[in-house]
Amino acid sequence: MYKRFILLLILLAAGPNTYATVKTFKNLDYTNLNFVLVYNYDQWDGYYYHYYKGVSDIFNQYIVKLVNYKKLENKKVNVEILSKVFATDRPLEISQNENGYYIKLHGHTDLNTLTRILEYYTSPDWEPIVLDLKLIDNKDDQWKIKKKVLSYYQNLIIKDQFTPDTLFLQQAKVKLFTLDELSLLFCNDNFFYSINNVPLEIKVGEILPVKIKDRFVIQSENHIYIYKDFEIFNQCEIEKAQANMFGIDNQLLKFKTFNNKAELFYGKKPVISYSFDENKFYYLDNSYKPDSY
Repeated sequence: MYKRFILLLILLAAGPNTYATVKTFKNLDYTNLNFVLVYNYDQWDGYYYHYYKGVSDIFNQYIVKLVNYKKLENKKVNVEILSKVFATDRPLEISQNENGYYIKLHGHTDLNTLTRILEYYTSPDWEPIVLDLKLIDNKDDQWKIKKKVLSYYQNLIIKDQFTPDTLFLQQAKVKLFTLDELSLLFCNDNFFYSINNVPLEIKVGEILPVKIKDRFVIQSENHIYIYKDFEIFNQCEIEKAQANMFGIDNQLLKFKTFNNKAELFYGKKPVISYSFDENKFYYLDNSYKPDSY
């Protein structure tokens, strides 16, 4: 009952929303896992999609381990992640039958949460869970309750690591994207870039990199970097207010390459251009130019 109580309160903040939306489904299928993203249009086609590719790949490997340890039955685990833009009164449902295990979550989740729920199935006091927000009193206090519970929940993970292979979860690595020598990798619930297996010391941005001849064009936070021979060859600062609008759900931003240049587009409009021959950036939209430029 103790584990069940903790799981019941993980997602208390995932309350209903009222946006006009159209559901889109993306399915990631593995040997022991069927992982479904339910989102609005192309909301999770970029950053989030690659994040969940990494999460689901490692999660499937972890399921196989629990099956091999005889802690889980050899039946499919079915996970459905519903975007927070869709209203629901049931942000958490956990069940099983003879055909599989079923986990439904509302809003963004992570590998830690999924593995803890999976471990719950191995508990001798397992029983189905349906978290129904309509039945919870004092909804004005839900955020305070959720913060307190999640803080305790994270402490519980550190103090009570009863997983059979915690080290595996910390070290498992998945390659999500490659562009010649450049790779986007997922490890320990985080992204990083590497060139020929050498990690880059920049954060992964919201826009996938491109390559122009012998140079990689990489966006990270409010900068665009040009990498050549494993080093930063040039860089361009983006005005912070514009960079803050990128957001991990913004699919209007993308790089495009031409013969001797690469450009950052917002929709159909180029806003920043990089000249290969001159090794120089040009601001095509002054709103992207920082005040210090």
